[in-house]
Amino acid sequence: MFWNDLKKRGSPGFIFCFLRVRKYTKLLSSLLLLIISASCASISAPKVETVDIDLFPPYISAGNVDIFPASVDVDIPDAAILEINDEIKALIDEKVRKARSPQDRLMLVTEFLVGRILYDTAGDIYGVKTAQETFDSGTGNCLSFSNLFVAAARYSGLDSKFSEIPTLPNWTRDGRILFVTRHIGASVDIRNVFTQIIQLENNNERARLVTWDNSLKYYFSPSELSPDGLNANPFNYRSVSDQRAFAQYYNNLGTKYMAEEKNEDAFRYFVKAIKTEPGLGFAWSNLGALYRKNNQPEAAEKAYFQGLGVSAGKNDTTVLTIMNNLANLYVITGQNEKAAVYQEKVGSFREKNPYYKFEKGKSAFNNKDFDKSIGLFREAIRLKDDEHLFYYNLALSYFERGDLKKARININNAIKYSWSENRKNYYKKVYNLFAEDNNR
Repeated sequence: MFWNDLKKRGSPGFIFCFLRVRKYTKLLSSLLLLIISASCASISAPKVETVDIDLFPPYISAGNVDIFPASVDVDIPDAAILEINDEIKALIDEKVRKARSPQDRLMLVTEFLVGRILYDTAGDIYGVKTAQETFDSGTGNCLSFSNLFVAAARYSGLDSKFSEIPTLPNWTRDGRILFVTRHIGASVDIRNVFTQIIQLENNNERARLVTWDNSLKYYFSPSELSPDGLNANPFNYRSVSDQRAFAQYYNNLGTKYMAEEKNEDAFRYFVKAIKTEPGLGFAWSNLGALYRKNNQPEAAEKAYFQGLGVSAGKNDTTVLTIMNNLANLYVITGQNEKAAVYQEKVGSFREKNPYYKFEKGKSAFNNKDFDKSIGLFREAIRLKDDEHLFYYNLALSYFERGDLKKARININNAIKYSWSENRKNYYKKVYNLFAEDNNR
């Protein structure tokens, strides 16, 4: 039964939202970035002198009423993203603050929240709920959940921050717009606690089980959604400021309005995001995409170059996305030589990117071209030899080819390089199925 389900889903596995206690406790949250991109390689970007957003061209609206970036300060007040009301505070006082140790408060606040908030990426695709809105609605995606978690944890007396979590490329389409999902999470810093890990598991919708583990490599999964989750090496996580997290919240609102064809509001919120955190490269990229959509190519180019300037040396995913957007802009405006330069940069980067090879391998696998998928997954491993997802999908490809020996070798490598005990246990089940199939 398990193997039949495994085969029906194609290239199976899990996407995780993470929570752990060591020095950090993780909860993922989704952010949206326009246009296709890939990650995990190195790409050069030209140095660009940054310009204040207030000096950028206005958005020319359909009613010929120009929207100047400087007007956004008045039009869009700061949102109360982390504000919670007296009802939530009273519940935390009752259920959480009575605990004396930080570890117990963390466990209690986590139980309190995940018992009340249903993790939902479909109903909250953009992640634009404040902490209070997430609590009131009882649902939220990872960003919305993280807003509530940080607010509740801080009120509980815990040192909680937002954290940036690297992920595999993940694409979502809303109408004619294609998004790349980005993730930000929440952390709790408990000094001198290095071996106690909180593990929460789904038990039929809202019910969760809280246990303790000493492995240092155990993560929280509120939902097991799809095959290819996160590159979950905890050493790749880093804390980010409230300012940056809030900027990503405003960026998501801009993305939402753009998808809804409310382009004037989208402009205001992309500008608000940039004013909140001028170094948010993908907000500049989104602003450029909106300018381009509004037939303002010179303004779009200027925004893209600003995005390159603030992202150089920091975020290759954003740099690649902006270069791809620039290439498209130059194609549309007939500047073919410039387009070719950026197309070459993007193509060269992708060919050196193991996750690009991985995505192509998955496509070949789904098309039942197992010889091709094996070649692509092996190329991905040659470029990056410690990614469990590459070995796992290679094992499935060998299994489909009937080479059980190589399938077992590669599933063992997947177990070796996985950071999650849940994932390791899943791979062990697959290994056992390979062994059962061999004995028939």
